[in-house]
Amino acid sequence: MVAGIAFSLLLTSAIVTIRLAVPADGFPRSGLLFIAMLFATGAVAGGLVAAADGGLPTADVWSFGRRVSYTLLTVYAMRMAAVFAISTTTIATRLGLAPRWLTALGLTTGLVLLLSAGLVPWLEPIFPLWVSSSASTYSW
Repeated sequence: MVAGIAFSLLLTSAIVTIRLAVPADGFPRSGLLFIAMLFATGAVAGGLVAAADGGLPTADVWSFGRRVSYTLLTVYAMRMAAVFAISTTTIATRLGLAPRWLTALGLTTGLVLLLSAGLVPWLEPIFPLWVSSSASTYSW
């Protein structure tokens, strides 16, 4: 699942880079940091599953791993997603390629994720919704 999310975000980044004609060194790297956070979360969660294979790990190990993976995903990865949404929306808007509704959606998504990451549960799905709406708009 993590690989699928990473692939879709990289595909969206490639589409936006090509459509917006942004040089590779000028494109925001926050999307790559988001993917790195997803893989780190998957590694910690996979380590917990592997540790449970030989029997249940101690309560301290389980609690630590669960908290680290939860914090990586809901706080740090979502903040990188917010920065990616804001920077991509800003680039598209300044080049005149984003409609107003997509600009409003991108900035709102970024601000909501940036200000409430880790505080409001089940807020994370708004980023994939923004990615799919922006990818479908820019891929025409």
